[in-house]
Amino acid sequence: MLTLRDHKDIEAIDHAVGLADIVPAEIAFAQYQKFPQYICVVRNRGKVVGYTCMLALKPDVFYKYKSGKITEPEIKIDDIDFDTKPAHILWQAIAVHPKYQGRGIARELIEDFKNRLNEMQVAELIAECSTPAGVKIATKYFGMKPFGPSANGQIFVG
Repeated sequence: MLTLRDHKDIEAIDHAVGLADIVPAEIAFAQYQKFPQYICVVRNRGKVVGYTCMLALKPDVFYKYKSGKITEPEIKIDDIDFDTKPAHILWQAIAVHPKYQGRGIARELIEDFKNRLNEMQVAELIAECSTPAGVKIATKYFGMKPFGPSANGQIFVG
């Protein structure tokens, strides 16, 4: 069970690694309360030091996002749909606090994310990559391909 304090740790990680479109902790916590399956964390001594998160979007919202007609901050909680199968997944982020990088945490998060995707029926997966590390993970570990530019980087599909 994650708390608002955990989401503040996640927001701090986002700032530390330079992610774009940082979701405020209070909004992320509200998403988590409604959709706890959207996030996975790794802790060190009780503190969140790494995480990955995704959203299952309604198909029309997914395709608007993919085509650049909306950006992530414009996605509303009513646009999220983890019940409809097959799911249209927006992989939002994977991040590890710089103090904890190089310890296998990202690899653990990648494996967890792969397992969660394998458990779901996924119609399509997209990711918006705004850092070189994000591009490397999307292409190397998930075989994703560049699709086009986005507001904060590049959209990858897989």
